Amino acid sequence: MKIILPDIILGTSATGACLAAGAGLALVVHQLILLPHGFQAFFLFAVFLSGFVLGTLILLWLLRLLCPLLEGGLLLNTDRQSLVWKLMGYVYVTHLWPLINANLVPVNLRGPAFSLLGAKIGKSVMVGGKILDPSLVEIGDYSMLGEDCLLTSHAVEGDRVDLGMIVVGRNVTVGVKAVVLPDVHIGDNAIVAAGAVVKKGSRIGAGEIWGGVPARRIGEVGRGEGVRERGRDEEM
Repeated sequence: MKIILPDIILGTSATGACLAAGAGLALVVHQLILLPHGFQAFFLFAVFLSGFVLGTLILLWLLRLLCPLLEGGLLLNTDRQSLVWKLMGYVYVTHLWPLINANLVPVNLRGPAFSLLGAKIGKSVMVGGKILDPSLVEIGDYSMLGEDCLLTSHAVEGDRVDLGMIVVGRNVTVGVKAVVLPDVHIGDNAIVAAGAVVKKGSRIGAGEIWGGVPARRIGEVGRGEGVRERGRDEEM
């Protein structure tokens, strides 16, 4: 994937705007609130970071509002959709990566955090992994994403990127270090086994268990005997 001059200009401008938002908020607070000298620098730095993050969230919201990501393939040229996708990725990685992916946000709060980034997250969802392109991800109530799993709604091949919705139903379990690629739909009560790689375009039915690389159906929830028989057949 090539980085071109418009990408650099847009990225620099976005970072500059968010830094200005943080600095402006810190300046306003500094003028309004008098604090002890030893505590003031720490407090203002925290205010600056809060303003920077808030500016980033507003920027991403405006991008989603004005130019929402669309499913399908696109060439990474200078068209608006390509520039916006790359800008969203840049801002997400450089501005928010430490918050989302450095365990600074507790697991039970990552669902609301990804909701702020555009994902549609149901209630009581536990997110232990990463979600890329959150605006193209939907997760139903009571689902669990295991530690270090990855839901990525894009797949890059040279100068082409494929974008596709990832739809996760209710009460779904995605195992530790599993990878879910674009245009995947997972039905209610399904399980994606640890370490599985669910390829593009897969449709996992309700109550099905998928595992392996690439992932395929290996059983159904509540039918443990069937799962064991499949495993025994594979060993033979």
